[in-house]
Amino acid sequence: MEQVLGGFRPAKQVMESYNAYYDHVRMTWVDTGDLELDEDGNPIWAGFRTDLRNVSTGKKPRYELFPTTSGLAMGSKPGNKGNWKQVKGGSIDPAVLFIDRCLQLLKPGGRLLIVLPDGVLCNSGDRYVREYIMGKKDEQSGEFVGGKAIVKAVISLPADTFKLSGTGAKTSILYLQKRHARDDNPEQFLPEPQTDVFMAVAETLGYLVKNNIEDYSAGVSNDLDKIVGAYKRGE
Repeated sequence: MEQVLGGFRPAKQVMESYNAYYDHVRMTWVDTGDLELDEDGNPIWAGFRTDLRNVSTGKKPRYELFPTTSGLAMGSKPGNKGNWKQVKGGSIDPAVLFIDRCLQLLKPGGRLLIVLPDGVLCNSGDRYVREYIMGKKDEQSGEFVGGKAIVKAVISLPADTFKLSGTGAKTSILYLQKRHARDDNPEQFLPEPQTDVFMAVAETLGYLVKNNIEDYSAGVSNDLDKIVGAYKRGE
């Protein structure tokens, strides 16, 4: 968990004064700089690859987000003034960490289908997660700037989708494509535009849950078949 919250990436400490990570694109070890220490002298960051950079000119660190194709940041969150701070272990939705890790593992241009709780897609407190994924909307140009991915589709699932797993939480399928990387700098994203997002609601999935059993003989339709067809037709 410490690795995940700190920004997980295969890495090792090669000297006491700094940490390094192996850049698989450039095939070399890269120094991440001096460790930031707390009042007790313990590292604030675990030394793993993150998209957070200390932009402070004073003694007190101030971290801002600088998205890269191989970094992580969702072990932290921004405050009211935009200063990113680590989230204490256990107080963050694991789904947020999962999508961050999936985005990191994707190759630039790669595609991801993931089931997420609706709160990540709707709650005001998770707005920073959505902005991390698709960027902030520029009021003048109308384009989304700074995100890591282009959202292709969001499909709402019925509440009983995972009922047999012990949860009735509303979930949705998020389909996205990681932005492509620049040729001259594979760590930086190309400024690709966010296109229209396909949205649909699946009322039934071809079964009903009865007596802790998925009953496929109930005669209900699987709306996902129709939704996939509509997406392919561009409807």
